[in-house]
Amino acid sequence: MSDSVEKLDSKALDLLESAAKSAADLTKLWPLSEARHLDNDAKYAENLEVRAIRAIARIITDLDVTVPDAEFVYEGADEIPGRPQDIVDALLAAASAYDDMDLCYDPDYSEAQEELENNTNDVNAIFSKLESNLSNDVNAINGVADSLSVAGNWSVDSLQDAFRCAKQECEQSYEQERDFYGINPVESQKITAILSILKSLIKKTSNIYETLPIFLYINEVCECAGVPRMMFKDDQWRALVDCAKSGKTGDDGDDGENSKNSMSALVEFAAPLLEREWSKHKEDVLWDPEEAKKLAKEEDDRKSREALAAKFAHVEGNKESTQALD
Repeated sequence: MSDSVEKLDSKALDLLESAAKSAADLTKLWPLSEARHLDNDAKYAENLEVRAIRAIARIITDLDVTVPDAEFVYEGADEIPGRPQDIVDALLAAASAYDDMDLCYDPDYSEAQEELENNTNDVNAIFSKLESNLSNDVNAINGVADSLSVAGNWSVDSLQDAFRCAKQECEQSYEQERDFYGINPVESQKITAILSILKSLIKKTSNIYETLPIFLYINEVCECAGVPRMMFKDDQWRALVDCAKSGKTGDDGDDGENSKNSMSALVEFAAPLLEREWSKHKEDVLWDPEEAKKLAKEEDDRKSREALAAKFAHVEGNKESTQALD
């Protein structure tokens, strides 16, 4: 990556603002205190792991790995009757990699928010924390690469260089974000930092398989920054990798040199996906089973009334015709 700094265009800033609001709305729920919310968040985390290992296995095998496949392996299966063992082995490797990577940072949304609010000119707090943990992070990334049987060979220098490039991009974008109408400067800084790091790391890989450790590691960066975890389906991750490397959003026909800058393209691709994921996470945390039952019953009653009305509509019509003849 060159040292030239790219500015975000207005569309990217709009989408970044929406994603920042979604992230802030979610993290404001912390610390969770109600047992129902804690249980719901634990269920979300379990589901997130199932989705993540499925996405990884689909990329590794290029096979139709299903949700039930991933759920079976998550629950401890080492074989699934009637399903290719290649799928099971890929899911087992992905689950092992997920567990190994999940040890880098402990999330603390409140602490991360306070650190940035006390130092709102940049995101040095995040980068300093990441740089202080470089050796451990490199070991974790290479360990995941080994588990997935993909090329690793990450070094402290290569990771530090990725952070340096990302930090340079963040310093430029912060000036825009600070002046942009209505934007949440703290949350947007953090998201920009994470996406910049993601882009820098992806650019150092040679193929889609080498990006899989980064697919997992970027959520450890999220934990470090106090941002909710990200999630991309396998096809979304492939498109994101292409976008990070080429600067194309996937819906324009220009080549990388003639299309918009790669950071704007990445934000425009990723921000809507992140906004939806974080909104769904919030809905899942706040989900009330009793309220859900009540709403479901009301919906069933409404459909029953409509079906009954439709069934006897001809009777009412005949009655009106008879009255007209009289």
